[in-house]
Amino acid sequence: SNDEGRVKEIEEKILLDIHDEELRLIEADVLSENGDPRGELINLQYELLFGPDRKELHRRISDIKTERPELVFRFDKGFKPKVHLKWWLGFVQSARFTATTVEDITRTLPFVGHPAFRFLESLTIEFAEGLNRKERQELFRTARLYLGGARRPKSLRTLVVGIPGEFEMTKNIYEAFPHLEG
Repeated sequence: SNDEGRVKEIEEKILLDIHDEELRLIEADVLSENGDPRGELINLQYELLFGPDRKELHRRISDIKTERPELVFRFDKGFKPKVHLKWWLGFVQSARFTATTVEDITRTLPFVGHPAFRFLESLTIEFAEGLNRKERQELFRTARLYLGGARRPKSLRTLVVGIPGEFEMTKNIYEAFPHLEG
């Protein structure tokens, strides 16, 4: 529809200036006009930056995420790695988790394709303590392969996998994430 085109156009502009609050608020208006709860989520998170009633705003944000589970990525029950997310104006800005096994990576990384991660700027995959170099290398290789072929956010600027500098990122990662620093 025409409104989907407007949202896509706004999001392309946001990718050029990821921290432009005005563009995010324009997107919130368009989304709200079309009944998309992400518009309200963006507005509430913006109010949280300046609003006096922070407790009520946090409660409402939590309610929206509970009422509309499609807005947030849900991990399977029994999921081991603890994923730390930082939200900013309706989208996840950064994500961090610790991997112990290849399965931790293959079960966790699908979130990068979820709409809530559309403007993800920072992804950190730490390796659990006590892993030997061969185990870390296998985790690194798995993450690199997955990220090189996944539906991914164009906005990613920081990617840390394992111990910084231990293994080298390949050309396909830099091609996959054109804004990646480093």
